[in-house]
Amino acid sequence: MAYLVGCGGVINLAAGQSSQINLQNYNTGLQCTWLVKGAAGTRIKATINSMDLPFSSLYNCYHWIEFRDNLIGQAGKEKCGNNGGSQFVKSIEGNPSAMMIRFDSQKHSSRTPGAGFSLTVEAYTSGCIDYPCKNGGTCAETANGGYVCTCTNGWSGSTCEHIAADAVNSCSLSDDLFSCAFKQDTAMSDFKWKITAVSMGPVSQNYLMTKICHKTNVCLNYL
Repeated sequence: MAYLVGCGGVINLAAGQSSQINLQNYNTGLQCTWLVKGAAGTRIKATINSMDLPFSSLYNCYHWIEFRDNLIGQAGKEKCGNNGGSQFVKSIEGNPSAMMIRFDSQKHSSRTPGAGFSLTVEAYTSGCIDYPCKNGGTCAETANGGYVCTCTNGWSGSTCEHIAADAVNSCSLSDDLFSCAFKQDTAMSDFKWKITAVSMGPVSQNYLMTKICHKTNVCLNYL
């Protein structure tokens, strides 16, 4: 594991590699920036190993570390105090393989410095970077660069790519029925649904008339 001591720098990491950022016994008046860059296909994760940075009785930071874990151009999350253990993982929006970390002891330079901090940054392989989950599915990372998709209503399969027989789909007559109740993959089937009539009267009179048609236009009516 590499160690970077001092105020700022660029850290380049291969997949699976980690490094430490250490800033101990710092002075006031500092504004430091570290850019952590991982190999393609990785996400950057930062962990606070230890931290002693001054803060007010209302927990406002006098000196702080900022983790830009969304877009690098956006303000990030600020941390101070004397508790380590927090982790920050770069969002897959933008470039997940790059994270900016900043330190500020300049804004409140009259405050007595703390003991400093130690961070571990790493680049790990993520199966979610390429957005494998289709049709609104949610991706969760698993070990060794794997992933698991949680599918939305009506979709199934390892990447939510199928409208399977065991898919559960709940709709109401106020929904867009072609995209809800009769969701289908016409490229994979010789059949398709057609809505022929809808009644939206009193509940006892509500009905939906449909038919399922073969590509030869032979249809069966359903109520």
